[in-house]
Amino acid sequence: MVRRKRDLPSSNVGVWPLRLLLFKLMFMSGAVKIQANCPTWLQFTALEYHFATQCLPGPFAWNAHQLNPTFLRCSVFATLLIEIVLPFLLLLPFRDMRIIGAKLQIVLQVLIILTGNYNFFNLLTIILCLPAMEHDAFSRIQFKYSRICRFLVQTVTFIFIFWFAYNAVSIKKVSPLDGETHGVFDLEWVLAKEFMEGFVNVGVSIAFGLAFLFNLISFLRDATTGSFLQFDATARATICSLFIAFISIPFLSLGYQIRNETFQSTLTAIYPSFHHLQKMHLINGYGLFRRMTGVGVNTHLSNEWGWAGRPPSVVARPEIILEGFFDGKWEEINFRWKPGPVHLRPKQVAPHQPRLDWQMWFASLGSYHHNPWLIQLMDKILEGCVPVLNLLDDDRLSLGKKPSQVRALLYEYDFTRINSTWNRRIPEVVFDGNKNILQAPVWKQVLRVPDTYWTRKLVKHYTPAIERNNTSVRTFLKHNGFTKSCKN
Repeated sequence: MVRRKRDLPSSNVGVWPLRLLLFKLMFMSGAVKIQANCPTWLQFTALEYHFATQCLPGPFAWNAHQLNPTFLRCSVFATLLIEIVLPFLLLLPFRDMRIIGAKLQIVLQVLIILTGNYNFFNLLTIILCLPAMEHDAFSRIQFKYSRICRFLVQTVTFIFIFWFAYNAVSIKKVSPLDGETHGVFDLEWVLAKEFMEGFVNVGVSIAFGLAFLFNLISFLRDATTGSFLQFDATARATICSLFIAFISIPFLSLGYQIRNETFQSTLTAIYPSFHHLQKMHLINGYGLFRRMTGVGVNTHLSNEWGWAGRPPSVVARPEIILEGFFDGKWEEINFRWKPGPVHLRPKQVAPHQPRLDWQMWFASLGSYHHNPWLIQLMDKILEGCVPVLNLLDDDRLSLGKKPSQVRALLYEYDFTRINSTWNRRIPEVVFDGNKNILQAPVWKQVLRVPDTYWTRKLVKHYTPAIERNNTSVRTFLKHNGFTKSCKN
């Protein structure tokens, strides 16, 4: 009799490395935010900058940017809780608790997708959540005290989560200002640095141990039940154990926090092999949004002027704007996806990855000396190089009109604002809409489509103006390894 495919036994060995991989992604993403001592994360103001300063804002980023700062600060705390504490649910032997942890991770990724463009990163993270929801041998194990053990583990886990949440944040009510009828609440991260060092140290060791232990138990089950050949079960367990060890090595990049001798000695023993794999970029650490960019300087107002006693959240997103000299005047050269003209709404581009627009954001954080490819781009625009022009969104260039010169300017961008109590506390903001719109209820202003999305001010010339066939430009490009050829 032929055995049907659904009757074939399945091994649970392979799911534990995937669960640990998801744990590593989320835990390191959260831990580095606290480790970096960035004030925007420690004071929960990061989202008051994030929507406007991320690489490529999404279509709903403007609307999210207008939300009440108290709500945004609570959202920052929820994000840190999901990234630092709740990933441990993904490594528990109980499916119902893993499902809770996985669903919360999925909710976070969906919210990121709605407000930003991060190619297929968020979709891959959601896919990594699926192994955590699968049935496995541990979900079906029944013994005399199994229900009591499950209840105790679940109770201890949730008590720790609530204890961590209660002790990690300080909530205080701030007195009303400027004739307001009620006060507001302020939040701040208060867990001591020493506690977080110990938490990272113990947490990483526990995660590594759980994944390795349950992988071993799954192997013993496969080997003793007779469902798999002895060699087959051993090979599966060996490969997955090595995978668990290799993907755990980037935890050492958290630095001095990782002090567990057993954990360090285990990973150090295989580090030479890891070094060779690292050259192929197969195993890496994660440090998403370690520090918030685009934080403006508040120089002329007291801290009490901002929302809930914090300094005003002044957004200063650096943005490079290219200009071409057409018919005797400088005119802006438009890109397809990145912010440019202030009236254009941010576009949805994910899961596609527009590398040029993405790299323009990173270039704005430095100088053209560290980004020589930008000079190459400007030179190709002057030449009318078709493959390069196809990356842009400019009708003049597409029709064959060439500028005589090209230059790069550095601006500081911010979203326009609705007329709300919290936005009126931020200096030099620009409100969008006419008088009737600005007098509408706040929720209507948040949900509407604005006439102008951005406001900007010139900071400096990022590069000098360059001309076609400029000798100094040729020398600069040659020195940095760029060639003149353009294959149209």
